[in-house]
Amino acid sequence: MTERIEHLCRTCWLGLRKAERDEWEYYRGAGKLMLYYSVIPIVVTAALVWALAIVLL
Repeated sequence: MTERIEHLCRTCWLGLRKAERDEWEYYRGAGKLMLYYSVIPIVVTAALVWALAIVLL
């Protein structure tokens, strides 16, 4: 009986660990997307402003 309970606890714990890992992967992916979406517009805007400055001067 105790072996069965230990086995259940172990599989449950491993399942929780896997869920944590999956969640971490998801957040890491979302973080990368947010980085891309926040950095790219800034870079594009800076490039456009720079190009305008060169053309006008």
